[in-house]
Amino acid sequence: MTESEKKRNTVIFTIITAALNVVLTLLIILALFTLCVILFYKVLNFQTSIAIQIAMPILLIGSLIIDFFISIRLIRIAIIKFGLEDKINAKVANQYLHGKQRHADTDNQ
Repeated sequence: MTESEKKRNTVIFTIITAALNVVLTLLIILALFTLCVILFYKVLNFQTSIAIQIAMPILLIGSLIIDFFISIRLIRIAIIKFGLEDKINAKVANQYLHGKQRHADTDNQ
């Protein structure tokens, strides 16, 4: 595979992962918001919206943290499943596979 093909594949890979990361973040925010609304208004019977207003920054930060861990694992799985290690830039592939390779190296010792 030529260097220009790897560069093109890396750009496509980055665009797709960024778009999917945005969608995943929005889904996590929606799920956490729904859980909070059910908890606050159905279970705890709050009458005002102040609880949701206080919870929203926490939900946002929590969803970003959850998205970070989930997206790295999903990207790692995609790289391994579709054999993208040699089709994209080595630095990009190693960024996601580094932890996996390190664990595999310690298992072999």
